[in-house]
Amino acid sequence: MLNSLICCLVIGLFLRLNNFKDIPECIYELLSIKVLDLHKNKISSVSNDIKKLQNLKEIDLSYNFLKILPKSFGELQKLAVLNIYQNNLKNLPKEVLELKNLLTINLRNNPITKQQIKEFNNRNIFF
Repeated sequence: MLNSLICCLVIGLFLRLNNFKDIPECIYELLSIKVLDLHKNKISSVSNDIKKLQNLKEIDLSYNFLKILPKSFGELQKLAVLNIYQNNLKNLPKEVLELKNLLTINLRNNPITKQQIKEFNNRNIFF
């Protein structure tokens, strides 16, 4: 009972500098979460379960070891801020490009092509 109550109450989680190699599975059960900060860990991949976080508005995955983002990021319809600077991302799934509420994307220090950056119309993009 307590675990399900906690899952419903957590709206922000700040886990910087924890040396996580993966996003802990329990985070994908925090269905009410709006802000998730996993800045400066050692995360190399994101599970497709990220799509469970339907209330997520802001995520910071900067300074990790990401090479790809899953297509399931495109199901985060409330996502407004995506910080993914200082990773190893060469491209983003088209599903991310189609997110209507995504206003700010920080792509600095990733080897993403300028062509793909042009596909982000009317967004605040930092690269």
